[in-house]
Amino acid sequence: GTELCGPTRDRRDHKPAWTRRGIGRTDFLVHLGRRGAHVRRRHRGSGLLLGIEFIGWTRGWYGSGEFHTGARIGEIEFASLSAGGSHTCGVTRFGGAFAHCWGNNIWGHAGNGFTGEDEFVPTTVRTDVDRFVSVTAGRSHTCALTPSGVGYCWGQGTSGQLGDGKQREEEPEPQRVSAGGAFGHLATGGDHSCGLSVGGLPFCWGAGDNGQLGTGREPDESVPVAVSWPPR
Repeated sequence: GTELCGPTRDRRDHKPAWTRRGIGRTDFLVHLGRRGAHVRRRHRGSGLLLGIEFIGWTRGWYGSGEFHTGARIGEIEFASLSAGGSHTCGVTRFGGAFAHCWGNNIWGHAGNGFTGEDEFVPTTVRTDVDRFVSVTAGRSHTCALTPSGVGYCWGQGTSGQLGDGKQREEEPEPQRVSAGGAFGHLATGGDHSCGLSVGGLPFCWGAGDNGQLGTGREPDESVPVAVSWPPR
């Protein structure tokens, strides 16, 4: 089994808690939140940081609940970053292109399976997808693209900006965008999202009250719809 140890902290204290375990210097970073904890392990040797490994997440309070093993991410070096309304996301360069988010997480737009509490350090997006090639942060939602051109979105979805055919207040885990083909690029706005097909055709979904979907009408769309070109 996996044993985790750390000093007890009030759950309103968001500061990381460090512990030691094993031979040499192996530290566990435990971030305590309202609905669980994120656990990372740091390896040090001869004063050098050898790497950071994401272990997983826990559910429950202070030692109770279950522990879920996550994916190893190696050293956290980002290939790209995207700043949203009050959160930030990025894709790592080495050890697999994993997505990480931090900042405001009230609607689950950090994508780590939790909602409600801010994330003060990068937290790994919780998904079964092998990797992402890009990520884009909107005001309170996030979208990412896989190497095969499949889009995923998470966070606030009240206007359909997640693109999976549903409208709901919060979604803490990535949901596949309902699209008929592959995307080559994704972009997120305030409450809407857009994507370019591999053939260069634009599609948008989410809030349309200001015409931001380009469909010639105002209603929100919860799945991608083609942008309508004006008649010539």
